[in-house]
Amino acid sequence: MKMKTISPEKWIEMLQNPQTGIKLPNYGYRTVEANWGFNRRILDGHLVWVILGGQCRGVIQDTEIDLETGHMLWLAPGIIHDFFLPDIGHPMRLYFFRIHIGNADTELTIDRPYLLSSNANQFVSIAARLFDEHAHNLFLRESCIRSLFALLLAGIVRGSSQKNRDSLRILTRDQRQRIIDFFQEHVAKHVRPADLAQLLNLSPVYFARIFRNTFGCSPRKWLVKERMRLAASMIDEYDLNITQIARRLGYEEVFLFSRQFKEIYGKSPLAFRKRA
Repeated sequence: MKMKTISPEKWIEMLQNPQTGIKLPNYGYRTVEANWGFNRRILDGHLVWVILGGQCRGVIQDTEIDLETGHMLWLAPGIIHDFFLPDIGHPMRLYFFRIHIGNADTELTIDRPYLLSSNANQFVSIAARLFDEHAHNLFLRESCIRSLFALLLAGIVRGSSQKNRDSLRILTRDQRQRIIDFFQEHVAKHVRPADLAQLLNLSPVYFARIFRNTFGCSPRKWLVKERMRLAASMIDEYDLNITQIARRLGYEEVFLFSRQFKEIYGKSPLAFRKRA
């Protein structure tokens, strides 16, 4: 099948044109769990995901991406991609749609391998309505499907543009200091990324993005590093056993504390204490 590349604006416009063919060979709502994934998969149509809960990781043409709650993904036809769940026991819930846009021998697309946006919460109802419209032979069904798909894809295009602008933003000096102060004051309560986002009155998804821009890592990874930095100082400076140190840093499980410490320092807490 030939690909015809057009601008995003023209793409959305043509999708609403009754003369443009659309087919939806596969769609649905599903929960995916352990052992789910794709390896070097290629589809002949467009793929749209609306992530309702959980997260997954993927590689699209050698570019690594993370998908999480609130994300929407559009993937162009013919693009090699891998996806898998990073954590066993943490399922992902999503609406998925595979769609052909064009005629029998030409697929209409845009000059991007994929688009990723983080505004899915605004479009969950549209995805649900699209699912229902296609599942039932209702009055004006095709017109509704065209309009709903146009809204969904326009949301992804717009959200992706906003995401690119957000990639240039960082936390202010005051925001950074508030995060550090809050962490130090509440370290024994095991601070979570959601607590930091709430502190700055930002959505978790947006906060995680600009946090990574600022600190070069995810909020979760930064929190682990900061806890382990304090742990190393406590091991050197205080006559406390490892369990006591773990408790002071908000860990209920010493095993988890020891595992994360070893990931950062390459040694268990006990081996770190006994080092020369």
